[in-house]
Amino acid sequence: MVTSGIPQGSVLGHILFLIFINDLIKCCIAHSEVCLFADDAELFKHILSESDEKQLQEGINELHVWTKNWLLNLNISKCKAISFGRTVDKSHTYNNTDSDVMPIHRVNIIKDLGILIDEKLTFRDHIHDKINKAYMMFGLTRSSSIAERPRDASCC
Repeated sequence: MVTSGIPQGSVLGHILFLIFINDLIKCCIAHSEVCLFADDAELFKHILSESDEKQLQEGINELHVWTKNWLLNLNISKCKAISFGRTVDKSHTYNNTDSDVMPIHRVNIIKDLGILIDEKLTFRDHIHDKINKAYMMFGLTRSSSIAERPRDASCC
């Protein structure tokens, strides 16, 4: 018996979820920009000054309030902060505003929609990851074709 939410795999589940989170953008847009994809949300801001850092933190605070109002739990371990650019100032920390202030972990590389992105936007790690996966698939294909080869002494 489901007491709240939508059964997974239901036909209307995706549409009802989109209706449910529709006002998420409105609550954060005054402080930061927001991108939504499926059940993933990203807050970001072009940081040029200390006031921009404070505005982004306000956006995080508004997101936190929104989740509490709608009884949603954020997976804080999946919340990451990354800064992009040639010279990156990592001195500012962003916090999840809970009863215990929990800093959002800052990373140098992040995976977004299956793409590894580093702070310098070189995509080296993504390229190496794809090459390694290709070699792994090649190895599986090669080993399976060797295993299927008949073991005949007359084979050249």
